[in-house]
Amino acid sequence: MPARDRRKEFNRLYQSSEETVDVVDVPAMNFLMTDGPGEGDPYQDFRDSIEALYTVTYALKIVIGKSVMGFEYSVMPLESLRWTGDSGSPAEESGTRLWRLMIVQPEYVGPDLFDEVMKKVGNKISPRKVTEIRFERFTEGLSAQTLHVGPYSEETDSLIRLHQVIQEKGYRMRGKHHEIYLSDPGRVLPSQLRTILRQPIE
Repeated sequence: MPARDRRKEFNRLYQSSEETVDVVDVPAMNFLMTDGPGEGDPYQDFRDSIEALYTVTYALKIVIGKSVMGFEYSVMPLESLRWTGDSGSPAEESGTRLWRLMIVQPEYVGPDLFDEVMKKVGNKISPRKVTEIRFERFTEGLSAQTLHVGPYSEETDSLIRLHQVIQEKGYRMRGKHHEIYLSDPGRVLPSQLRTILRQPIE
């Protein structure tokens, strides 16, 4: 049975264009999550949290592959929410910057399976931050999104365009700034990185 690719199943959510700003309704989905502090060494915490997320994600994939006959799926891209701790405002504003890293999980992953796999992972390998991974169902709802191509440090123009279109369409921004990393920075030049920028709206 071919591997399922949830990016294709949720085509409008995980595909976007540099040329447009799309309004999408994001349903409730299961995620593995971990939060990052605005103190200490945030870059090291970020890297360690990514390693921990993928460690648990691939452990779940192995367990599901053995227990659910004929079911295979592609691991989804890394995502992050970003905001400031002072007011919950977007991360580009002043204040203590915080982040939440997330990876979507298939419908077979629930609290019981997550707990089972976490025990196995903890007994065998313990990359830093694994114990901070949690399972959570997250609903984002109505959102606007666009694609940014290029280095993460050069997202400003894309964000300005996204926010302008939101205002022009009569919406108001709410919630946390959301990024979906479609490219692996270890395999792609910075100029070719593809990142979906998403903003919940009402």
